[in-house]
Amino acid sequence: MTLSQPSLDDRRFDDLFAEARSLIPTYKPEWTDHNPSDPGITLLELFAWLAEMLIYRADQVPARHRLVFLRLLNGPDWTPTGPLDEEIATTLTRLRSRYRAVTSDDFEALALAATTEAVRALALPMRDLGAGDEQGRLQRQPGYVSVIVLPGDDVADEGAMRDTVRVYLEPRRLLTVQHVIAQPVWAPVTAEVLVARRADVPDAAVRDAIVNTLTQFLDPRVGGRDGTGWPFGRDVYVSELYSELQGLSHIDYTVDIQLDSACLPHAYRCVRAEQLWDNQGDQIGLQLAPHHLPQATISPDAVVVARSFLAVRAVIGVTPVDGVMPTVVRRAVKDGLRILFHPLHNGPTGDGPWTIGSDRVLASLRARLAGVAKVTSVYFEGDPARVTTDERGVITVYVDENQLIDLQTDVVVGEP
Repeated sequence: MTLSQPSLDDRRFDDLFAEARSLIPTYKPEWTDHNPSDPGITLLELFAWLAEMLIYRADQVPARHRLVFLRLLNGPDWTPTGPLDEEIATTLTRLRSRYRAVTSDDFEALALAATTEAVRALALPMRDLGAGDEQGRLQRQPGYVSVIVLPGDDVADEGAMRDTVRVYLEPRRLLTVQHVIAQPVWAPVTAEVLVARRADVPDAAVRDAIVNTLTQFLDPRVGGRDGTGWPFGRDVYVSELYSELQGLSHIDYTVDIQLDSACLPHAYRCVRAEQLWDNQGDQIGLQLAPHHLPQATISPDAVVVARSFLAVRAVIGVTPVDGVMPTVVRRAVKDGLRILFHPLHNGPTGDGPWTIGSDRVLASLRARLAGVAKVTSVYFEGDPARVTTDERGVITVYVDENQLIDLQTDVVVGEP
């Protein structure tokens, strides 16, 4: 808050003359003629007039006083090098700039100010992100502030960049704070994508467009909704990836996206992201911790493109093992069906005709599912020419060459 400046030039001629005349009995009691005709009174009027003309100076701050104030702000060794107004403006700008690192915003802003090689920064209090494993990074560490610094694409020596930030923050931190300048922790994001393409677009062009779109969307420097980089710790949602692919002119529609996360053996500062699921057993996305950034590792080989899909609805009835949550059962059933019908697993690849019967599905689910006491029913519905039932009640799903399956699954969970 700005302090109000007192006004010292608050007296006029009448005030000055009246005060001077009121002091006459105190200092000169024998002076009893206070009429304007008295020479002494005339002199008092003259002095009051002169004082009124000069008293304005009391509200003025001369240049030498301003220099004294500037030296108090800049230090005793400060010497002006330019005009006074420029020196004042420079000093005020410096005073209003951020110097002391107290809040997380302070650490982030100062880290970016330390070097032009850093494009983003994140400060997390009471965390030591320099720890060698994820358990240590997640532990509460009082007195610590960790700053993750994301370098630009063209930075040759990331260690030197972090050292620059560390040295810059050292005199600016609070006395009892231990600051750690850390690298990002990466959470790999892989995806199996199933799309229907337009007839006039080659498969390879569709795959490349999908991989490039998703990789750029998850990029920590230019990704995200606003193009300024994927936010630290923000979960990756399947629905957002659907939305991104919807804007591509290469594809007709997206059939399925399944996300996963896995680190290569001995990968440095790599953490597997946990999967998120809803109550119906459908995948929501991948969960990232506050210090994680996604690392898109989407392969074109995991993108399946086809022109024709057969829509099939599967209804599976199951009885869970006592104590197993229905959500877990639904997820297990849908995973089991996905393995049977997805072209990257055991489903049709489009290279030739393909069939599967409800008896085979039933046997596969019974052998595969844990937490399920009994698979009570398997039912399929779709195009009557492609989904048929024989005299034994076995339902068969048939697809032609160059055709894949768009599977929608409902799981009916009975009482244990």
